[in-house]
Amino acid sequence: MNKDDFINIEDEIENVFNYITIQKIRYGDIFDVRFNIDKNLKYEKILKFILQPIVENCILHGFEENENQNFIDIIACDKDEFIYFEILDNGVGITEDKLKDGSFDIDKFAGIGVKNIKERLNIYYEGIYTFEIISSKEKGTRTKILIPKIAGGILNESTNS
Repeated sequence: MNKDDFINIEDEIENVFNYITIQKIRYGDIFDVRFNIDKNLKYEKILKFILQPIVENCILHGFEENENQNFIDIIACDKDEFIYFEILDNGVGITEDKLKDGSFDIDKFAGIGVKNIKERLNIYYEGIYTFEIISSKEKGTRTKILIPKIAGGILNESTNS
C-alpha cells in the first residue's frame, strides 16, 4: 500500500456526502442522513472508500420494501489511539440465515464492496482493527469499524512504497 491509498476523514466524508446526493436524485427523499463527525478527526488519515460501500448497502439493501421513514447515521469518534466509525440504518435488516448470533458473516455472505473493505483493513492494519456488522430483521443494521490512528497523520516509511 502507498500514501495514495489514504485520505483525510474530511475528504472521505465529502465523498460519502456526494454519493448520497447522487442517490437522493435517483431515489428521491426515501431516506435521511445524519452525520456526527468529531471535528478533531478532520485531518486524520484513513483508508479510502471504507465508508461509501457501507452507505451504499444501507440504501440498496436496507431500504427496499421498507415503508418507514428511513435514516442512516454516520458517526466518527476519537477513541484515544483509535478512530471509531459507526454506520447505522433503520432498514429491513439482514435475513436470519445470513446472521450468526446477530452478527453478519462477512466472509460467507458479503458482496464485493464489504469484502474489499475487510481485506484492505486486514492488509494495512494487520489484524489490529474491528469490522463488525450487526443486524436485526426489520430493525436495521449497524456497522462498526475501529482502526488505529496513523501516527501524526503521516504514513510510516514502510507504507510509502
